[in-house]
Amino acid sequence: MKKLIKILTFILILIPAIFINVQARTIYVDKMRGSNINDGSESTPYRTIQKGVDNASAGDTVIVKKAVYYESVHIKNKGTAENPIIIKAEEGTVVSGADEPLRKNINKNLWNIEDGELGLYSADLALDTGDTELVNPTKETLFPARVLADDMDLLQYPSLDALKKFVLNDNELYYLDGFSYGYYYDAANEKIYVRLKCGENGEMQNPNECVMKISPTYYTATGLGSMRYGHAVGHGSYNMLVGEKLTMSAALAETKTRMPSYYVEIDGFTFETPGLTGVFLRASDVTVKNCRFSGCRIGVKGATRVVYDMAYSDNVTVENCEYTQYPTFDEAQDFIAQVKKGTKKAIDRTTGNVMKYYWWHKKSEGVETYGINADLRYETGGITGNIGENWVIRGNLISNVFDGFSTGAMTKYYEKKIYNGQVYTVNVGAENISIYNNKFIRCLDNCIEVEEHGKNISIYNNEFLDSYLPLSWQPTKGPDYPTNIYIYNNLIYNTPEFGKFWSQTAQHATFAFKIGVQTTNWTFPWSDSVPQDGERAQVILAEEGLNVYNNTVIIPYGYPIALVNSNRHNWETFNPVFVNMRMKNNVFVSHVKKAPDEAIGYLWDGVTADTVGGIGNCVPGDTGIEFSGNIFSPDMNDGYVSTQLTSNGGVCLKNIEELKLNALTMRRYDVGAQEDSPLFNITVSDKKYGDYIGAVGKGKSYSSPVCGVQKE
Repeated sequence: MKKLIKILTFILILIPAIFINVQARTIYVDKMRGSNINDGSESTPYRTIQKGVDNASAGDTVIVKKAVYYESVHIKNKGTAENPIIIKAEEGTVVSGADEPLRKNINKNLWNIEDGELGLYSADLALDTGDTELVNPTKETLFPARVLADDMDLLQYPSLDALKKFVLNDNELYYLDGFSYGYYYDAANEKIYVRLKCGENGEMQNPNECVMKISPTYYTATGLGSMRYGHAVGHGSYNMLVGEKLTMSAALAETKTRMPSYYVEIDGFTFETPGLTGVFLRASDVTVKNCRFSGCRIGVKGATRVVYDMAYSDNVTVENCEYTQYPTFDEAQDFIAQVKKGTKKAIDRTTGNVMKYYWWHKKSEGVETYGINADLRYETGGITGNIGENWVIRGNLISNVFDGFSTGAMTKYYEKKIYNGQVYTVNVGAENISIYNNKFIRCLDNCIEVEEHGKNISIYNNEFLDSYLPLSWQPTKGPDYPTNIYIYNNLIYNTPEFGKFWSQTAQHATFAFKIGVQTTNWTFPWSDSVPQDGERAQVILAEEGLNVYNNTVIIPYGYPIALVNSNRHNWETFNPVFVNMRMKNNVFVSHVKKAPDEAIGYLWDGVTADTVGGIGNCVPGDTGIEFSGNIFSPDMNDGYVSTQLTSNGGVCLKNIEELKLNALTMRRYDVGAQEDSPLFNITVSDKKYGDYIGAVGKGKSYSSPVCGVQKE
């Protein structure tokens, strides 16, 4: 009898599994030969992706054949943990938010010449206000969120006259030239104007000979009296949406909501020129892999939609994807060179000097400072946005961008809080995030920012190549400060050509790590009290704090650490001390020179460290940061470094040859250590942070090619 019961139990367990496997099917989508009245089989496929996903159930796989699909796909059906819905594209499949007639331009005649000498062209373009859900924008307020000529992301100009002159700002505060190509949208007359970059012989390009990818608008006014750019799930703001749109309600506004599990896997698509994001999540348990994001302000965006919509996405994986804002880095570097030659100008009229960061045309300060319309927000974009909880971001290539992960990326949602009768908007930070095995190439500002309040973030085994400032810890909105941050086993590598350009042409230092705060952190009701009578401000990290260990940093002509402490309220002194930060067992190679006159400190290519606020050759007072077991080597033979970096068991070498890396000149990307390197012979045993120094310890060798422009 017992044996019979066991057999019956086994059969009862087996039947559901068999049933699920029988029910699971493969659905085919083929724009070129399909029809939505078909059954979705391989021989009679559907025509649209939307039809395919509408008919997919748990365990089904939707195969999308290669084509350009002009759709905003809404995935409403759910899989299960054991049987997810898989949506897989053939290589070269594109989901585009671009204006279809202008992108196709079948007869190559939709662009009309306006001024042959200027290379100015125009085309008719009516933007659809569409399904706005929470807002009702007027036609006059609309403009394209992105315009690409082939794969070149064009700069927006504030007026037609500005585009004709390539001048972004000309007011009493600033004069700023723009890049020598861009667009302007005349909303009143529904017409778009473009000027494209000169060809090899100096002629302006004809947009009829390019693939022009012009996105829809996205919406800036998202209800509740608030301006939170682009968060509304409206018409054209996404290429794919997973989950329900969920109209704002008072109940939702007061509830911290984990989005429901959908168990969807999105594989192999190119997402192109949406209003905001390639993949928009109103869901948890989603994987996005092997995708490419082009003309997307954000690659994969988490659940938060508007201020006080305290919803977040949990258990999300983004892997083996490619994200680019090409040519954001290249055009900035070109602009710097032109300012140096005098062919472009960037003047701060309040001082008569060149603007401090004059190449930041795409930073989010907006049109009054650097030129770009604030709604475009390149800086607050990146491969992910509004990361919630338990995200894994691995194996991705992030190239030619402003930021890889911005402050906005690490904001889970925005919460309304009332202090002393006043309403404040509080950034609630991402939690339990793993960022590893990614490659960052040519980032104009920061590759990864962990602020405002990120917590439990591990950043490891990444490569940061020729990037201005890879890693940032710089909160601005008071406690709780980002904490339980672990940055380890990364390679930060700049070529000498890169370092020399920024130090000598741009005359700005590059750094590996940015650490700092500003006085705004003491202006919130929940902040610590403002220090009095010469007291030093205390920046106290909770729990495990910030931990930087076992990294290899090779940055010729740069500094290991930038101290960015901004005294925005004119305190008599502002020299904060950081509590619960540590940097252990790292290798630092940077360019320093000893000054002829030691009274002025130690020089970085003629600029005193006090001027640029760096650590590595001149330490501006005790920072409170714990240094232990680091190895420092200058990249040339006349180097000097403060012993603070190499205190507590560290080693300060006289030149890079003593470090005995394989790439002695730093012109080879192979930076593995030789057997007789100090990386083998001088190690610090540390149970918590590892028993070797640097990411190239124990002979690890990197074999990737020298980084360059990433463009297909």
